[in-house]
Amino acid sequence: MVQQRAAKTRSRTALSFLFAFLGLLLFINQIAILKQLKSDNNDEKDFALRLEGMHGNKQEQEKEERSKKTKAKGKPSGPPDGYFNHFPVYYQDFKEGFHSNAHCIGDNFGEEAWKFRSCHFQNLCFDTEDREFVMFTSPEQHKLEEALEKPQSDTFWTASSKNTSVSVGGMNPKWNDEHKLLKWYPTLRDANDDLKSQGGYFMLQTDKVLIPWHSMAGHNPGHLVWDDFLPLYKLITAFDLIDKDMVLIRYDLTLAMWAGCQRQWEKCRPILKKFLPLLGTHLNMTSSQNDTSLELVVDGEQLSRKSKYVCAPNGAAGLGYLTDHFKSYHGWHPDDYKMALNTGRGGQMYQFRNWMVDNVYEEKRDERKISKAPYRIIISNFSSDKGPRTVSFNHLATNIRYRLGHKYKLDIKEVVLNTMSIKEQVQLTADAAIFISMCGGGAVTSMFLPKGASLLLYYTAAGHGRHPNTPARLDWDLLNNIGYIRVHWLPKPRQMFLKPIVGQNENGNDDLDFVLNLLDHELDIISHFDDYK
Repeated sequence: MVQQRAAKTRSRTALSFLFAFLGLLLFINQIAILKQLKSDNNDEKDFALRLEGMHGNKQEQEKEERSKKTKAKGKPSGPPDGYFNHFPVYYQDFKEGFHSNAHCIGDNFGEEAWKFRSCHFQNLCFDTEDREFVMFTSPEQHKLEEALEKPQSDTFWTASSKNTSVSVGGMNPKWNDEHKLLKWYPTLRDANDDLKSQGGYFMLQTDKVLIPWHSMAGHNPGHLVWDDFLPLYKLITAFDLIDKDMVLIRYDLTLAMWAGCQRQWEKCRPILKKFLPLLGTHLNMTSSQNDTSLELVVDGEQLSRKSKYVCAPNGAAGLGYLTDHFKSYHGWHPDDYKMALNTGRGGQMYQFRNWMVDNVYEEKRDERKISKAPYRIIISNFSSDKGPRTVSFNHLATNIRYRLGHKYKLDIKEVVLNTMSIKEQVQLTADAAIFISMCGGGAVTSMFLPKGASLLLYYTAAGHGRHPNTPARLDWDLLNNIGYIRVHWLPKPRQMFLKPIVGQNENGNDDLDFVLNLLDHELDIISHFDDYK
């Protein structure tokens, strides 16, 4: 009996130890699970924080990566055989099968479809002797065009047919029949008959895009940016060519347009020289088709490498109705306000703004927080030299300081923008909170305002526009659809703040009182702008 009790005791003890050991294992396992959960949770938090930090710069990072990839695969590479308008070119021997292709968009199947079309070209070439743009057709292209010429094929339409045309420049609604001079397409040639006899051609690198263009009115900064540069931006983004350097060839017409640079080159030249850095290029890297330069590297065997053709792997053309106001006028006439054409394009305008700013700086730039004092207010004097729009805001800065200087830390800049370089204008405006100007082409610098800023535009009221007794809110369609800044329109006061009100009774100057109240309201919004991010 004693032995049996001892055996039972030992058995119970063993079971107790076993249960205790299992309990310990379970406890250790639970601790391990909790540690893992905590670690996972921390990892998730870290990941979320990293993701949050990355999100704001995602667009910039993607752009940089794409740009690096584009630049890295710029081919051919190595020492160039020459320079076309200061861009390196490389001689390529002719090979059977070399040909050009086109992809055109925007067709509306009408007689004036050429005004709406834009095209992307592969192997777009330029004849430096005949001063013409050229495309070399393939046997397959010949067969396609022959098929399209048959009577039963009149209902067929292809995006790659070369029996087409585009507008080489933006359309001015004021032009009459002369606008037909903009109808354009490269000359078609047979590579085996023509290019083969040359023995080869000079090729631009793959990170370049060759673009023929005609400036609508490049002597006016507003027309240049909104009717030339904006269409060029839309063109290259439409075909995903945004990361390529533009090789721009101004296209002179057989008859010079009355507002174009071809007729007014002496006026256009200084404006183009100032503003072309917005496109990432410079005036000496552009030309018309009549004064291009092809400088060959003279070095041994390269002397025998000659050709009249310069080709580009990528080309593009067709600005037509890509302008900011399409068929409408700028806002001179009552009918101009019946249709808005830029609705929903605010995001595109912000991307256009960022692209131009990046081109000017040529490197990544961190914008300061707009809600951080001091708040820069730009007062643009004499932004126009056109009659009633030739305005100086006189004592406005004094009045702003008197009314609002105790409430906000202000940095007020009174400037005449046409005395500044485009880089100075961008640097000044990109960190500003408020921009005050007369409307018109001289207000184009306001595009460089940062997200969350305010734009106050004065316009000429009744009796001062080109249409009798109607206001002229110029460029209203584009500016009212820019989503990254708040735009306010104010009628030009008769006296334009000729006298300061400091220490005086402010009653009786309703125009000034309204402006100061508006500025107070906008500064309050701006001071809290980053609270909502």
